[in-house]
Amino acid sequence: MKKNKPIRETEAKHEKSFVDQRNSFQKKRLYEMRPKRAKQYKKCMAVYKYGYNFREPYQVLLITNCSLQDLRDGGERTIGGLVMSRKYERRRCTHNKPVPGIQCIEEIIGEENKFNYCIGVQDNDLRKKLRKIEGIPIVHVNRSVLILEPPSDLTKAKYKELENGKMGISVEEAKRLETINPKEKKVTVPKRKKKIKGPNPLSVKKKSIKPSPQKRKAEEEPITPKKPRKRSRKPKNIDNPTDQ
Repeated sequence: MKKNKPIRETEAKHEKSFVDQRNSFQKKRLYEMRPKRAKQYKKCMAVYKYGYNFREPYQVLLITNCSLQDLRDGGERTIGGLVMSRKYERRRCTHNKPVPGIQCIEEIIGEENKFNYCIGVQDNDLRKKLRKIEGIPIVHVNRSVLILEPPSDLTKAKYKELENGKMGISVEEAKRLETINPKEKKVTVPKRKKKIKGPNPLSVKKKSIKPSPQKRKAEEEPITPKKPRKRSRKPKNIDNPTDQ
């Protein structure tokens, strides 16, 4: 037994190091995936925001009175979920007697999701039913990661119709056009007469100004050079006649 003890210790060390490496790799991958996932979720919620008038902060339906009673009835199997449910807001339903939690959520959502709830649910059957109703964001947990499902095909089709209606003619406008008489449809718009525009002043050359005949004569006459002026100098010493 003493010989096997160091082997077990080395195995435990290797196993611990392997677990630490795996956890660090998973954390690194999780941090790398977060920005990508955040962009995808923003695009998904933009469909509900602009197509179905969802507003921030979004309301997430997780727990109702009936689903809380299901957790209490589950005993030790659901005691962890019961403890966690106390941290979240509870939706009060109108049932006097508790019904199954799935049925309670279905009745709150109805056929339109008029309260604009995001549904947090783990049940696969309920998720399939909710995908058949348009305008419901579905949230679930997979391996301790919160995942927002992409919009269903029905929701995407309805959103495309809304976008096309904004860009073009709506269904109501098309029906109104059908009721109008064909004579009334033709509306003659008077054509505007085009004004005669002159040439662009920047593209036209400027007119050359002709010189006057007086300037021409002045330019043609030869220029005679001026004669240098002679200076008259006085004599330096002049004898006074009175001195003689």
